[in-house]
Amino acid sequence: MSTYSRRVITSYIDVENSARRNVVGETFYTPTQMTLLVSQQILFQFHLLLGDGATYFKVPPGTAWYFGVDDTFGAKPDIIQVGNVDFVESDWEEADFTNGKVCWRVDLTASDLIEDISDTQAKNYTAGLWMMPPGEKPVCLCEWDVTIRNIATYQVEPEEQEGVTFVTTDMLGGFLKKQEPRAHIRVGNDGIMYRWCSDDSLWYPEGVRLVDGKPVITLGETGIEEVP
Repeated sequence: MSTYSRRVITSYIDVENSARRNVVGETFYTPTQMTLLVSQQILFQFHLLLGDGATYFKVPPGTAWYFGVDDTFGAKPDIIQVGNVDFVESDWEEADFTNGKVCWRVDLTASDLIEDISDTQAKNYTAGLWMMPPGEKPVCLCEWDVTIRNIATYQVEPEEQEGVTFVTTDMLGGFLKKQEPRAHIRVGNDGIMYRWCSDDSLWYPEGVRLVDGKPVITLGETGIEEVP
């Protein structure tokens, strides 16, 4: 499990009362509902404490661990199953499995979970932490409620969108000349007035001719790219 993709969740268990807790100082408090998200990689970091909220629970050496998540009661395989191999002490600097500091990995991309939650927006489950001391029966240290939220988006490799470009001022030149007041008219250094034609993006010289004895504004037949 990459450290970059993990979500780290720290919590506490009152072992004597089999309850998940928050701790402030040496006082237990009821924690908020645990909410997870399909697709996440979780690293749980749990402190196993006695009822005084200060003394760590001593775990027999060689104990194996199990974590499960399910939504029904009875002896059947859990939807999420985490075996002893995913209880990796080196994942957490403070971890000390024999002295009540335990960590484990949970993969919420498992096909059984995705199939179970299907297209439901969220679903309530029960999570449970077990220990198996050598030569003894398995012990459920604690069970607690957990909500797993579904996701609406799934990562895929997007196809390249063709024909999408960034607009530049050159592309908008003709449009801007139409919109700016009198931007379509310029007077050149030669004293001649020019008018802009957006059809061919050229400037045409303006002149005055007599038609039937009356002055009429006319444009030259040859356009230029830049007004001198």
